[in-house]
Amino acid sequence: MLRKSSVFLAIATFLLFNIGSIIPADKTWYNKLEKPAWSPKDKTFGLVWTILFALISFAVVIMIQKGATKKNKKFMVTLGTNYVANQIFPLLQFRYKNMMASTADAIIVAFTALLMAITARKESKLASALLAPYVLWSTFASALSTAIYIKNKPDRVHE
Repeated sequence: MLRKSSVFLAIATFLLFNIGSIIPADKTWYNKLEKPAWSPKDKTFGLVWTILFALISFAVVIMIQKGATKKNKKFMVTLGTNYVANQIFPLLQFRYKNMMASTADAIIVAFTALLMAITARKESKLASALLAPYVLWSTFASALSTAIYIKNKPDRVHE
């Protein structure tokens, strides 16, 4: 079980950290958008997501070690949905520059993060606690994405 968990952790970490090189952020376009005063600096995003990806991976490893991934199908379906939505976000926002779609996606990420934490709690309070920062950050990111979408005219979104 430890080997399986270690392999998962390595693969998940690799995939999570490398999405940025597959779909690079168009910082020129993003920097032109109007943002709320409470918008974090660019460096903050990278630091926070690095920490969150590690916490998410550790939570999933705990679930695997408890055998919860076999008996808790809701957790696995939610994890898969969350993973796909999380990975689609940069594509929607930075490649297609579709703020409405990326905002909707950010809301899906936050909602499924919450569902992951809730369903993990049935099997492991520690795994659920490890997911709590992800729930908080993805909720914040949804609010930020919504605020940026509202602040920018639709004709500016597709420049």
